[in-house]
Amino acid sequence: MRYLAHHDALTGLTNRSLFYDRLESALHAAHRHRSGLALLFLDLNDFKRINDAHGHAVGDRVICSVARRLEGCVRETDTVARMGGDEFTVLLTDIHSTDAVSRKVEQILAVLSEPLGGELDGLAPSCSIGVACYPADGEDADTLLSHADGDMYRIKRHRSAAR
Repeated sequence: MRYLAHHDALTGLTNRSLFYDRLESALHAAHRHRSGLALLFLDLNDFKRINDAHGHAVGDRVICSVARRLEGCVRETDTVARMGGDEFTVLLTDIHSTDAVSRKVEQILAVLSEPLGGELDGLAPSCSIGVACYPADGEDADTLLSHADGDMYRIKRHRSAAR
């Protein structure tokens, strides 16, 4: 029951509730140890098109594939969560530089852009990733989430305008 209360039923990832708890704990630890952390807010681009063209069952498999790929990009001390729909968050703890965060974002973008295999052959979901770093972009969970979410939507708008 505890697992079901704290994990997303589709992907098995941490859910929104447990993610907030981990973010609060990470913020306290970062403050206490004077270290940094980064919050990534990720949204799949054009996911509705995948669902519309291939059906919700395929959309669910894409979501699960993205979840596994995200987990493969982070350390055991980091947290990947599904916030709902096609939105994910990644909490990177004990971060020492913005360059490390930039490299992680680049890695995630590269891994997620690779075509999916198996019955998802040919699909290659892209994503937009917003970033917020503690303490530069905020010192509490709500501020960091708002900053990362706003950054993600800014990137998404820029991507749409470039098309």
